[in-house]
Amino acid sequence: MVPVLSPEGRSGLPAKGSICYNLATYCAVEVEESASDDPVVKDDAMIFAAIATIAALVLIGLLMLNLIIYALPAAIGLIAGQWTSAAGNSITMSITAGICAALLTMLLARIAIGLARSPVQLAIIGLLFAIPAAFAGYHASLGLWALFAEPNSMTHFLASIAALSFGALAWVRLPTYGGARQT
Repeated sequence: MVPVLSPEGRSGLPAKGSICYNLATYCAVEVEESASDDPVVKDDAMIFAAIATIAALVLIGLLMLNLIIYALPAAIGLIAGQWTSAAGNSITMSITAGICAALLTMLLARIAIGLARSPVQLAIIGLLFAIPAAFAGYHASLGLWALFAEPNSMTHFLASIAALSFGALAWVRLPTYGGARQT
């Protein structure tokens, strides 16, 4: 939007103050301009934007599906980093503590999955990973939905379905996590 030059002033602002929205201020006159006045070009740009948005959402979904198994190590790493920072250590020490805690969690998970003898033990380990995955899936889907519409009861319902889906996916994928257990 470009200010229109007017006789009152070079910038398009009136020389004297005027009233806009019940406040004494200077009001600018703006004109909307487009790169093209051709309606076909504008429609093509909107179609391209819609396709690009859908492609981006699909890629975000695929990324979430591939990384959902790492929700527990990421959460433990974040908590360790926050504790280290709250204890008064430097940011470098906090980041290092978070990364080390996440890596240790992944290592212990692989060892626990490899040593699990019964389906009950695998189910407990799976729940440890499924709960943070469901939490992350809920908030990710609610955040993506909020980009396009105002959150209401239906969005929370759909986010809850996504949470159950992500939790179930993490639970199903965990026994084969990193090749720790061959099924």
